[in-house]
Amino acid sequence: MNGDTNICQNCGSANRPGARFCKACGKPLNSAAPASAKPQTRRAGGKPAARSAPKPRMPSIPRPVPWQVAVGDKIPAQSIQSILKAAVQTAGGTLSRSRPAQKPAQKGSSLRGPALQAFGAAVLEAATSALTEGLEPGAAATKLGLAGINLVAGLIAGERRGVASFIMLLATGGLALLQGGSLLDTLRLILDYPSMLGSLLPSGVTQLISMLIAARTGLKALKK
Repeated sequence: MNGDTNICQNCGSANRPGARFCKACGKPLNSAAPASAKPQTRRAGGKPAARSAPKPRMPSIPRPVPWQVAVGDKIPAQSIQSILKAAVQTAGGTLSRSRPAQKPAQKGSSLRGPALQAFGAAVLEAATSALTEGLEPGAAATKLGLAGINLVAGLIAGERRGVASFIMLLATGGLALLQGGSLLDTLRLILDYPSMLGSLLPSGVTQLISMLIAARTGLKALKK
C-alpha cells in the first residue's frame, strides 16, 4: 500500500486516492486527512473503540502551616499572625503591670544645712551665756548634747526621711524647749533688773535665734 492511500476516518479501511466514499462503510471520505493518520481500533462487530478520556490531574495541595493544622483553613494566615502578635503584646503588658513597682525612697530638701545651723546657734548661745550670765554646766551640756545629736542625725539623713529625721525632730524639739526656757528666764531677769538689760540682751538674742533655728529644723525634719 503506497503513501497515497485514503484512510476512512470512520472504519479505518484503505481506499483508492481520490475516492469520495468509503468502499467498506460508505461514509464520506476526508481527502484532506493525512495518510499517516493512525486508524481507529475497531471492536468486535466492526464498531470503532471509543478513546479513553484522559485522567484529570490532581492539583498540588500545599503543605499546611502549623496554625492551619490547629485551626483549619477557614482563617487566613495573616489573621492568625495578627492574633498571635496581639496575644504576645497583651501578655507582655500584663506581666509588666503585674510586677510590683518599687517605691522610691522619700526625699526632700537636705537636712544637713539646717542641722549645722542649729548646732552653730546652740554653740553661740552657750558661749554668749557663759560670758554674760555665767556658765551653767548642766544646762549648757544638755543643749550642746541635743545640738550634737541633731547634727549627726542631719548628716546621716541628708535628703532622705526615716529614723534619722525622726531623731532630728526629737533633738531639735528638746533644744527649742530648753532655749525657750532660758529665754524666759533672761526676760524675767531683765524685767526684775532693768539695769542689767545691756548685759543680758546678747544672751537673750542668741537664745531667741537658737530657739527659732531649732524649731525650723524640726519642722523640716517633720516634712516628707
